[in-house]
Amino acid sequence: MRRGYILGVLATLLLLVVAGCRASDRPEDVVGRIAKRAEEAKAYETTGTLTLKTGGEPVAYRVRVAHLKPSYYRVEILGQKDETRQVVLKNEEGVFIFAPELKKTFRFQSRWPGEGGQIYLLESLVESVRADEGRAMEVENGTYVFRVKARAPNRLLSQQVVRFDRETLAPKQVDVLDSEGQTLASFVVEGFSWDPTLSPEDFRREAVEKQFGQGPTSQAGTAAQSAQDLMGVEPTYLPEGVVRKGSQLTYDDGVPTLTVSYGGSRSFTLTVSPARELTVTAQDGVPVDLFFTWGGLTRSDDLRILRFTYRGLDVRLMSTDAPEEELVAVAQSIFLPRK
Repeated sequence: MRRGYILGVLATLLLLVVAGCRASDRPEDVVGRIAKRAEEAKAYETTGTLTLKTGGEPVAYRVRVAHLKPSYYRVEILGQKDETRQVVLKNEEGVFIFAPELKKTFRFQSRWPGEGGQIYLLESLVESVRADEGRAMEVENGTYVFRVKARAPNRLLSQQVVRFDRETLAPKQVDVLDSEGQTLASFVVEGFSWDPTLSPEDFRREAVEKQFGQGPTSQAGTAAQSAQDLMGVEPTYLPEGVVRKGSQLTYDDGVPTLTVSYGGSRSFTLTVSPARELTVTAQDGVPVDLFFTWGGLTRSDDLRILRFTYRGLDVRLMSTDAPEEELVAVAQSIFLPRK
């Protein structure tokens, strides 16, 4: 009798343990644990590979991220052969975008990352799974797999698949999908550290300039020299009802500038010119992650201007009636044509 009672109690306890384990893997419980772990961390570092698959051969970039609370960030983006290098830095002075090999530095007074959808930032991933009440979650091979709405400011991007390690709760991989379920971008985490030793000194502008100030000349740092270099630098995506109206090539002291106009349901202008070296330039806009590079979006009354530098070219998109997300989509399609 006593033995039967003990076995009954043990069976009940086992059922409670199993039920508890199952409850802990409910999506809302998992999201709460991930969010709590991220909130408790004072800092993190991550390294990984960002792969863009929106057209032609996939393009891969190495990414390194360091974050120290409350608001210090350092993001380094390097091509696999160091052909492209950019650093995004946030400290008490503002937000800086460095293109060291072009000697370009832009400074923003911005709340970035704010509502941005950078797939290599932990807080962006946590917010994406927390904010989407329609989230779907599975447990696969020791990994929590979430399917949520994409947070990137782009109509072409529909869904994100975010993976977290079941034990450490660290991010493992992020895939960004279009409306047809095709992967456009992915970030595979190769290393992640909770609470590494970081200090505000690691996020000083002078530290970045010292590290990257004398880099080798690369494709990104070789400015276009002729009008021929500007030809073909046009978007492959246009919003519905928008058509190309015409183009004009002008010269200023022998330096060419290509201007292309678009009209229809929306109107905007694209200008492309050889990249110029610049010192620190303050802008009242916000930094924008274009995946392959960073740009700056500024607003003046109804005019929106998106600027970025890539492959030795300064590119600018201007519009008074196109939404910001459409400008971003058009800009991305210039160097990342869709299939």
